[in-house]
Amino acid sequence: MRISRTEAFARAYRKLTARDPDLQARVDRAIRRLAEDPGHPGLHIHPVRSWPGCWEARVNDAVRIIFTRDGDEIVLLMIGRHDVLP
Repeated sequence: MRISRTEAFARAYRKLTARDPDLQARVDRAIRRLAEDPGHPGLHIHPVRSWPGCWEARVNDAVRIIFTRDGDEIVLLMIGRHDVLP
């Protein structure tokens, strides 16, 4: 699958990972997994109730990626700590 990022995702990614190279590596690994195997059990993908048509993938216990699918493209919408995302 192809991956694209919204500008909001890119800003949140930079802010979240700026001082944490380990987290950046984990996020990048989760994005690669999402592109290669969107059904990978380690991603714990499920729908986001407050964002109809959107899905959530787990990076780690604290960080989530919100995305949508459009054909063979995954559009990354937002990334952040689980406790602050909708």
